[in-house]
Amino acid sequence: MEKAFTDQKYDVAIIGAGPSGLLLARMLLNRGISCLLFENRNEKYLRRLRRGGYLSDAVLSMVKNEMKSPRLDAFVLRVDSMDVVSEEGKKSYPTSEISTFYANILDQHILANALLDDVQSDDCPILFEAKAQRYEGLEADEIKIVFSQHGKLSHVYCSYVVGSDGYNGISRRCIPPESRNEYLEELPLAWLEWTTEEACKGSLIHKGSDHFAMCTATSEGGSRYYLQVKRGWEIDDLPEENELWEMVESRLRTSFQHLPMLDKRLDYMRVFYTHAMQFGRLYIAGDAAHQVPRFGSASLNLGLMDVERLARAFETYYKFGSKEELDEYSALSTQFNKETILDYAQLNAHFHSNE
Repeated sequence: MEKAFTDQKYDVAIIGAGPSGLLLARMLLNRGISCLLFENRNEKYLRRLRRGGYLSDAVLSMVKNEMKSPRLDAFVLRVDSMDVVSEEGKKSYPTSEISTFYANILDQHILANALLDDVQSDDCPILFEAKAQRYEGLEADEIKIVFSQHGKLSHVYCSYVVGSDGYNGISRRCIPPESRNEYLEELPLAWLEWTTEEACKGSLIHKGSDHFAMCTATSEGGSRYYLQVKRGWEIDDLPEENELWEMVESRLRTSFQHLPMLDKRLDYMRVFYTHAMQFGRLYIAGDAAHQVPRFGSASLNLGLMDVERLARAFETYYKFGSKEELDEYSALSTQFNKETILDYAQLNAHFHSNE
């Protein structure tokens, strides 16, 4: 273990050091609320994980206001228009007219690394390669988190737990099944994603019977490509890169330089949400509570809004002793998230073919 973090009791333990968990830590620290983070991956892997991202104006403003460092400004790219390619030709749409499109490109690894540096600069304890095994006393005043790290079991005490540990994490499963009332739809499609070092010109998206494709810029001056493929493809069994380039060119009606494909990954699409985001002193946020197909980075924005709501609720509790906002978190979040998820599920169906 990096330090003897188990010697004190924390106000909030955060499970998962993705963008949502890190933003929550930053917001709690800003409000004088003690916290620590558990992350089952190692720091090197976490910092090298490459994913694209879009943020809404409101979420971007909130994140920048909470951070101590202004470093994000250099990486945010504003998207003013989106070119949609279909059988009828190409048409440009101002992003200001597309309510479900977030107009600020900020790759998730840029955001996560900036938040990680920001949180570590305040000496916030982060336990890497530490996996939460169980929570004891979720309905009591003191919670015991039993976790494994480097082959050893240990524990820490806290007043509250926030699970931002993703769809497969432990936190949601600690809410009684009869309370969760989950909705899950596994979609018969996936996105193949890769990046190149050359910047593309504008954002280009394809809508048609021959499946979805998209090209957009990255925060670091390159390009990111998305290609709809059938569920069941595996990253080790992909077609040759030239064939993949031809598929993108056919759908986007544009020629691209066939540069080496970097950071290839497959994302399987699902629509998921749970009606319970709280049990006792456990709260869940982000992909632990809801997932939507990645079109438009809706899941990223929803997760960041979840933890903003939680941070302000914790502030009200620790400043004024009122638990009203904490008690309302689940109802408010699930209603808002469900409406947004259904909107994006419809948008996803509009641009993707299931044939």
